[in-house]
Amino acid sequence: CLRRGYMKLAYDPQTDSPYIELRPKSGREVSQVSGDILVDLDEAGNPVGVDIQHASARYLPGRLRNFSNP
Repeated sequence: CLRRGYMKLAYDPQTDSPYIELRPKSGREVSQVSGDILVDLDEAGNPVGVDIQHASARYLPGRLRNFSNP
């Protein structure tokens, strides 16, 4: 169950990877959903974050270049 109202977004320009943090927990395991989409799971197997690798080239062309972390 995800906590209502919690989500953080970070972007790493070196790897062109946005990370969507779904809950403030550490991932214990990584599940590859598709080629470039990885989901971090906690100890119970619940998703805690999503990493989208090579995002601007594949999924969001031109939209992430101007994104900066707060």
